[in-house]
Amino acid sequence: MVAAAGTGDLLDRGEGPFSLTVMHPWDQEPTIRAAVLRYLLVAGQWPVDVRGVRLRGVRISGSLDLEAAVLSRPLSLECCYLDADEGVCFDYATASRVALRGCQLAVLKGRMFTARELDLSHSTFAGPLQMSAADITGSFSCRGARLAGHDQDGDALVGDGMKVGGDVFLDGGFTAAGAVWLPGADITGQLSCRGAQLTGQNRGGDALVGDGMKVGGDVFLDRGFTAAGAVRLPGAAITGKLNCRGAQLTGQNQSRNALVGDAMKVGAGVFLDGGFTAAGAVRLPGADITGQLNCRGAELTGHDQDGDALVADGIKVGGDVVLDREFTAAGAVRLLGADITGQLNCRGARLTGQNQDGKALDASGMKVGGDVFLEREFTAAGAISLNSAHVGGSVSLRPTTLAGAGEVALTAAKVQIVGHLRWMPRQRVLGSVNLEGATVGQLDDDWSRDRANGYWPAGGLLNLDGLTYGRFGGDQQATVEQRLAWIRSQYKQPADSGSAIFGTQPYEQLAAVYRQAGQDDQARKVAIARRADPRKYGKLNPYRRFGNWFLDWTIKYGYQTWRAAVGLAAVFVVFLALSILAQRQGVMVPIGEIEGLHAVPSATQCTSEYPCFYPVAYTVDTVIPIINVHQADYWGPDGHAPWGWAWVGLTWVATAAGWALATLLVAGYTGLVRQN
Repeated sequence: MVAAAGTGDLLDRGEGPFSLTVMHPWDQEPTIRAAVLRYLLVAGQWPVDVRGVRLRGVRISGSLDLEAAVLSRPLSLECCYLDADEGVCFDYATASRVALRGCQLAVLKGRMFTARELDLSHSTFAGPLQMSAADITGSFSCRGARLAGHDQDGDALVGDGMKVGGDVFLDGGFTAAGAVWLPGADITGQLSCRGAQLTGQNRGGDALVGDGMKVGGDVFLDRGFTAAGAVRLPGAAITGKLNCRGAQLTGQNQSRNALVGDAMKVGAGVFLDGGFTAAGAVRLPGADITGQLNCRGAELTGHDQDGDALVADGIKVGGDVVLDREFTAAGAVRLLGADITGQLNCRGARLTGQNQDGKALDASGMKVGGDVFLEREFTAAGAISLNSAHVGGSVSLRPTTLAGAGEVALTAAKVQIVGHLRWMPRQRVLGSVNLEGATVGQLDDDWSRDRANGYWPAGGLLNLDGLTYGRFGGDQQATVEQRLAWIRSQYKQPADSGSAIFGTQPYEQLAAVYRQAGQDDQARKVAIARRADPRKYGKLNPYRRFGNWFLDWTIKYGYQTWRAAVGLAAVFVVFLALSILAQRQGVMVPIGEIEGLHAVPSATQCTSEYPCFYPVAYTVDTVIPIINVHQADYWGPDGHAPWGWAWVGLTWVATAAGWALATLLVAGYTGLVRQN
């Protein structure tokens, strides 16, 4: 060994790789004492070539303790067996390049170890690999390494606070029976865990811990990466992308999470697609993702303690959020306050679970710059909440299945949709739908013959109070009668059986849209219905109910004023006939001053000393209050004559009817009734 070190040659005792069962019985011939190797590396008494000490296929007996040592030359061990239970110690040591490739050893301690490069590829460690606060200027490779043990906390690789100037490779068949612990690590290059098998977890149930980690390149947890515990990346700063394409997160931590990325920052996209599965919840609240969040086809088979499968409250995504192509979630998808620059695509998503609030998709307060797609076999076992969301594009609601009877299907109170709201579910919705205070650019729904009520819920399960929209669209638009039935879907019958409080705004909004489209007849029908429907769906007292009915019957609330004119004419004709009959029956008598007259006047015979009785003029005085020809000042029914009291009563009725109809005629003509 000393001779080979002096010339920089490789001391080769076997090609390898060797298994532990092969290495363990090696005799003394291929054995080197660890103390001699240490002396060669540290003392400087024996000359060592710049290529360093290079050994292959040898057994190193005893503990190789290089704590606080400064290695003058590189160390390269390939397919070597280090038999000491203490393993190798590089704590506080400084070296140029260290390579232990394909070796078998118990443990490796490298706390605050400084080196230009560290290569542990394909080596097997019976115990933990300790690299806390290590400073590796170049790359750190554990490609194909096997960490068969762990410390008392359950960690197999401990690299908290570690700095790596190049790439970190935990791929190529890398396995760990405990957790990979990298909180606070600072990696200038990429972190590659492609195909890694993390078969263990620490006390917290985590398999990979990267809290606050910084990575200057990409993070790869793909190509068959599996973790029996949670993957934690809260507060991590990743300059490149986070690629978990096809990863299998088969475990969960104590909080029942499989992937934790709270407040994580990613400079490119996050990919949880290509067969990605998670047995626990995926948490990304407050994450800042410059690119897209792609969960296409992902299967979230678990959920946290609140019943949520994907938690992304307050997340910022610079591209699209893709939850399509049979994306499945056994719990709720939470996007509260999310800020998505692109679109939210849930085409074909299957939300088979719900959280404690009964929601399958909770996107309250969400901002989306593009469109929202909830269509193409989209299903939700719980409520969809878009309350106070702002969508710069359109919202397409064409689901296969929404929540059923007795549940909330959709709540979108105060949602703002700049484009279209497309309501075209594939089957009738039996759950409640709340659009209170929503603002929509255009409302598109399908009123084909076989789609009763446009598949909107009925029987008091629909809330349209405050909903505003600019126009209607869709292949098969509703008639005005269907639109009125749509509005009436808000109420149960009768009105005292728990209906919502009657609101006029949905009627006024519908009438305004018809007027804007130049459909005045339809607008008039809606306006009349807005005033008539309180009798059926509102809670009116008897007095107000009668007044409402009277306005409906007489002038249709000012929209058919001619009804009052016809009624007034009918009263006039009837009372005229009665006046003529009263004249002939001697019921009409003079009521003015007749003392001193030579002859007593009568209704059937005129005299020169007293005004004659004219039935038409008397009818005008009685029925039409705004005209006075003074017939009623001189003539009136005799209450003492047979049936005279009936004639008096009819006069009062005619006068009251005339006043009422004339007043309604004026009010209807001036529009006062329509305004109220």
